[in-house]
Amino acid sequence: MNGDESYRRLFSAIINQAIDDATTYVPEGARLEKKLIPIRAREWFFNPNPMFELACAVTGYEPDAMRDRVRKIIAVAEARHAKGQTRPTRRRLTPGLGQDFQKRAGTGGGSRARDSAKLEFL
Repeated sequence: MNGDESYRRLFSAIINQAIDDATTYVPEGARLEKKLIPIRAREWFFNPNPMFELACAVTGYEPDAMRDRVRKIIAVAEARHAKGQTRPTRRRLTPGLGQDFQKRAGTGGGSRARDSAKLEFL
C-alpha cells in the first residue's frame, strides 16, 4: 500500500466515524457528553471546516455531494430512532482496514499478551 492509499483509507475512516457519530442514538436522560457526540459530528459536516474539505479531497468525494449524502443518512437514522430502532444499519463507504489481514493470522501472541508471544523486536 502506498502513501496516498494510506491517507485515503485514514480519511475514509475519519468520515465513516463522523457519520457513525452523527447518527448515534442518544437515549433520554443521557449525559451531556453523550448528547454532544452527534451534535459535534454534524457540525463537522455542515459548518465551514477545512479538515472536512481535506478529508473529501483526499478520499475523492465532492464536499457538497458528501453533505447531501450525510443529510440523507441522518434522516434515515432519525426515522429509525423514532421507531425505537437504535442499532446502525448502514454500510461503510469503504472496507475497513481489518479486511487487509488474513483471517486468524494474528501476531502469534495468543489470546492474552502473557501467552507465549512470537513477536520479534528490532
